[in-house]
Amino acid sequence: MPVYVKNFKKIKAMDGEYVFGTFLGPFNFLEEPYVRVAAGDFKESFEEMGEQAVYQYLCTLTHELTHYFQWLNNSELTQIGKERQATITADRIVQRYVDAKYEEKQQFLHKLEQSAKRREINESEIDKLRKIAFEDDVNNKILIARILEESKLIEREKILLRLTKDIDDVVRMEACNALSNSDSLEVYEALKPTGMTINVELKTGIFWYKDLEKKVLELTKEMEMEDRVIYSSFNHYSIAKILELDPKASTGILYADIIYDVVNYAKKIGTGALHPATFHVQMADFLQQYVESDLAVHVWTVNDKAEIERLMEAGVDAVITNYPDVAVSCRNAK
Repeated sequence: MPVYVKNFKKIKAMDGEYVFGTFLGPFNFLEEPYVRVAAGDFKESFEEMGEQAVYQYLCTLTHELTHYFQWLNNSELTQIGKERQATITADRIVQRYVDAKYEEKQQFLHKLEQSAKRREINESEIDKLRKIAFEDDVNNKILIARILEESKLIEREKILLRLTKDIDDVVRMEACNALSNSDSLEVYEALKPTGMTINVELKTGIFWYKDLEKKVLELTKEMEMEDRVIYSSFNHYSIAKILELDPKASTGILYADIIYDVVNYAKKIGTGALHPATFHVQMADFLQQYVESDLAVHVWTVNDKAEIERLMEAGVDAVITNYPDVAVSCRNAK
């Protein structure tokens, strides 16, 4: 029996309705029956839906093939009964295929998770990961993010960036975590030979990434840079967590809004620095209060040369800027 695959999203049935597939069983058994399936643009569908597109086509095909066997056996079911039987049969057959494929993917991912820590992922493996990342299974996506965390391939970033836009919160969190961890390592490696101090901002204000504080401290220790890192965050619970894990760590609380009695608030947390916004220190006498406290003052984000000079003159300990060359020239001119 021929099966015709049409390059349309839907095809027109005998009753005029537009459907995904049809079976034509002639009244004369000597005439040849046939099936038509609407495949549309498969490449486009696969890019949008991943293997879900394959499952959809398989469901349509097995549904229509069931109608073929009903025709062969001269089924006495009503039209509604035939449709119900075809739907149940198609679902059962495709589910078996899905279960087998799922088990295969699970074995692949768990095997790769074990080996990825010892070697780089190859191109065929990254291609498989890309395809699985397009699918709906949340657990697989989370596992992919963790596998790709330590990879240095350019393609891994594209996959992780896609996962950061996933509808599931945990998937987005794991993908962001994987990206931030690898980027942090690159920064540490680049700055370690310079002797410079690094300000590491823990971006836990929107997503509170699980164990991020612990992971960052471990990375700092691994790079032997404990005395050259300042940890800051708008999420002051993260700062408290850093100090709980490492009481000797240098920290600073980031803030933009007005916090009542912020100096004592900061001391209660245990931090050693204030990181106020540049517009914040232009209000009232906040800047004078901060400078006169026994806390370090690091103001963000200061890009204007005149403002950098004003803050240095006022006695701040550092400015956070997008133009370090300007800040250095201002400091050297003092």
